[in-house]
Amino acid sequence: MLVGTHEGLYRVPREPFESAEQLLDGRINDLWRGDSWYAATDAGLFESTDGEQWQRQSVAESVVAVTGDGACVFAGTYPARVFARDATGEWQEAEQFRACADTGRWADRSPRSDGSQVRSIAVDPTGRIVAGVEVGGALVSEDRGATWTDRSEGLHDDVHELHPVGAEEFVAATGNGLYRTTNAGRSWQRLDTDFRDFWYNYHRTVTTHDGSLFTSAAGWGPDTGTGGVFRYGDDGVDRIETPVDTGFLVGCAVASEGLYAVTLQCGDGFGQSHPAEVVRYDGEWTTLGTVPAGGRCLELG
Repeated sequence: MLVGTHEGLYRVPREPFESAEQLLDGRINDLWRGDSWYAATDAGLFESTDGEQWQRQSVAESVVAVTGDGACVFAGTYPARVFARDATGEWQEAEQFRACADTGRWADRSPRSDGSQVRSIAVDPTGRIVAGVEVGGALVSEDRGATWTDRSEGLHDDVHELHPVGAEEFVAATGNGLYRTTNAGRSWQRLDTDFRDFWYNYHRTVTTHDGSLFTSAAGWGPDTGTGGVFRYGDDGVDRIETPVDTGFLVGCAVASEGLYAVTLQCGDGFGQSHPAEVVRYDGEWTTLGTVPAGGRCLELG
């Protein structure tokens, strides 16, 4: 599997390991595996057919999110734009995305000099695309990126990750809450409303494992420790104790043998240069090893 960190891309086995093989330098923002590997980085989007040789794509200088649906590959960038590559092999900007974007409001709320970024892109089983903007909310395309609609009402606009659950159903991990839509963003319902978990509202990642939603959130209030993992199932919400003493999960991927994740230290601020643990959950946690810098993402081979 590949692990993206704040200081490079690493390859590690799915079993306990002692060392990690570095493949790329720099901050790795997102990973996706289709017919090829794709790595979204601050230096652009890179593609590899074998995980060894990586070729930079002609997309943008800073790519933050990448995903695909079998026919197209989609990339989200900083500043906030969306690009797509179809069977022709040519990358094209989804120009109507920027026309639809509320760039003035995004610029006012973003802490970065050039405004917001497309932090996450998700595709549901029908081919519907949702782009999560940090800071900006969610924009939806029903026609493979040709046109876009703002579907941010009711959703906190600091979107970190979008997870497709089913047709029209997505879950959003945000800087203030976990949200679900069952109608492609026309309305959003906040899920983390249990007062016992009130202090854990800074969600970084969300995925589905064994029929339940798993999410990880940083704690910021008294007696929260550093971070927590929560399972949302038909029987309610449970907090799952983890072996991670100084961090929380920031990137997850699921296989038949369990849920894999990489961590980020979050004691006094985020430890971007602090070594990160790679862990697996199959009802119990196993620490597989460490990578040299704070985690960002993980993808299985």
